[in-house]
Amino acid sequence: MKYYAIHCEGDTARKKQLQKLSDVLGSPITLQITQKRPKIPDRLPDCTLNHVKVLTRFLESEEREATIFEDDAEIVDFDGMREFYLNAPTDYDILYFGLKEYVNYKGHGIYGETTRSWGAHAYLVNRWAATTIVNEYNCIKANNPPEKIETLPPDWLINYAIQDYHLKAYGPKTIEDSYVVQKGPSLIVPPIIFAEGHPPDWMTNPKSEFFSLFNNKWK
Repeated sequence: MKYYAIHCEGDTARKKQLQKLSDVLGSPITLQITQKRPKIPDRLPDCTLNHVKVLTRFLESEEREATIFEDDAEIVDFDGMREFYLNAPTDYDILYFGLKEYVNYKGHGIYGETTRSWGAHAYLVNRWAATTIVNEYNCIKANNPPEKIETLPPDWLINYAIQDYHLKAYGPKTIEDSYVVQKGPSLIVPPIIFAEGHPPDWMTNPKSEFFSLFNNKWK
């Protein structure tokens, strides 16, 4: 198993958090370094691209599976996470260890099968899943202008790959059962939005650029 984390260069607090994560895992974590950028409304510069870079690095290795963490992820139940992995349905392509919301969900005992979710901060992929996510990104990139690529959150990219390639993705039974939590705020949606139980305005407001992109799939 290979472990990766997407880390913003110069963030010493999160670098310390990654060391704690490595200690719990008992294994080194390969970092995908991203540069600090100014916050730009309705843009996520390099965020999705760094997930694609991590998956590409994984595919260049000989490993069968990889787990990708955000650099503010914290494992709160390592034993549960291990059991979740060891007893997962045999047809899985993706396992979510930490999520913020299910958009759709079908229960299978302690597992939830999903084709759309939000706020993944720790997830496992096999080689087929990694290949399809990279392919999905390249397809979107080839058919859309750069400004649209910058508005593509990594969760949406993964959701599109799950739907287009019929991947099997499973997470914990409920969000509260997540084995990994995110200590920092989400880059996409503040946690309070999910606590209120309804989508944020930029997902439902027809005047929002995100709304038009989400409701007109990029192919």
